[in-house]
Amino acid sequence: DLAAIRALYQTNGFAQVEVTSAPRTSGGVPERQLTVSIQIREGLQTRIGNFYITGYRSFPKDRLESIVNARKDQPYSQSLVTADRDNLLTFYFNQGFPEAKFQERVARSEDPEHVDLQYVLDEGPREYAGNIYVDGLNHTRPGVVDRELQLRDGQPLGQAGLLGTQRHLYDLGIFSQVEVAIQNPNGRESRKNVLIDVEEARRYTMKLGLGAEVARFGRSSVPTNVQGTNAFSPDFSLEITRLNVWGRPHTVSFISRFSTLQKRAGISYTAPRFLNHEGWEASVRTFYDETFNVLTFTARRVEGSVQFQDKISRTTALFYRYTLSRVTVDTDTLRISPALFPILARPVLVGMVSQTTIRDTRDNPADSHHGMFTSTDLGIAAKQTGSQASFVKMLFQNSSHTLAELIYSAW
Repeated sequence: DLAAIRALYQTNGFAQVEVTSAPRTSGGVPERQLTVSIQIREGLQTRIGNFYITGYRSFPKDRLESIVNARKDQPYSQSLVTADRDNLLTFYFNQGFPEAKFQERVARSEDPEHVDLQYVLDEGPREYAGNIYVDGLNHTRPGVVDRELQLRDGQPLGQAGLLGTQRHLYDLGIFSQVEVAIQNPNGRESRKNVLIDVEEARRYTMKLGLGAEVARFGRSSVPTNVQGTNAFSPDFSLEITRLNVWGRPHTVSFISRFSTLQKRAGISYTAPRFLNHEGWEASVRTFYDETFNVLTFTARRVEGSVQFQDKISRTTALFYRYTLSRVTVDTDTLRISPALFPILARPVLVGMVSQTTIRDTRDNPADSHHGMFTSTDLGIAAKQTGSQASFVKMLFQNSSHTLAELIYSAW
């Protein structure tokens, strides 16, 4: 506590502050209770008088002053100077000045409570990117990598461009390793080549699953036996994923599950950064499902959808979707008369246009302590969308996480 109080004062210009403590026993139960007294001697607060930045030649003064925190009449502290030094050197490094240097000069002002502060810069030589060489592309198209480069021939050679290129290439999801380096980094030439070495990830991934289920889901010859009979059902699942489709950062997935109770298969094609827009993602999905309902019927569902996702920000995403689906019932397994079905419950072809908005401000989706998750889904089915039935569907869901957690949803 004493160190935290002392650091607070020193950050605000009280360089000579003294913070001490004197614990003493108090009445009542001397061996169990203490009264701690903290004495603070602030001393003189030092502020900045005149402030200068010198030695610059490549950037205007206003731009450099917008980077630093020092201002006239602001409290002076060494932590302030250290933060400004880091900001200025980082800025120069990213602008292609790897040998930039910083020096501070402090002089006493006529006013004893003020000091004159000067930042002296030595920019050094500037470096520019020359040729950019990419190695390790076996299946990926060169244009895919070229679009993610954050450096171009003739641009200032800065660390931000190198790290940004590496991050963008990793974000494609098709490279297991990306290394970015400068050729002859200690050389004196002003234009230096950039070397990018990538290692493509494995394009195929296969997952197999085996299981079994034993329960009362077997058919009974007695119609009144609603619980069914004991039965055994093996379960087999297969998932195959292909990355780097046609040399692009696209993904094709096949997911299936087969048992005596359910047969399911689906194929999806995902194209991130659709139309070279970083926040857009397009996907196409087809789906088939056949489910055996123990005592009533066997249902078959065929569905296809096209979806576009727009990632507006870190917390907000929009989804635009068109879905065409049809559910049919196997009349051979139907245990009741089809005439008993309400007309609105009979299987039809449904074509729906929908839009979903998701906003997620939770601190941790897996274990949330504060924040909020909100989703709104609005869908319209009409003849114009290829649907045999016309209706509107809306789903709103919200989960609020506070000290007293509140979760609710509404249709």
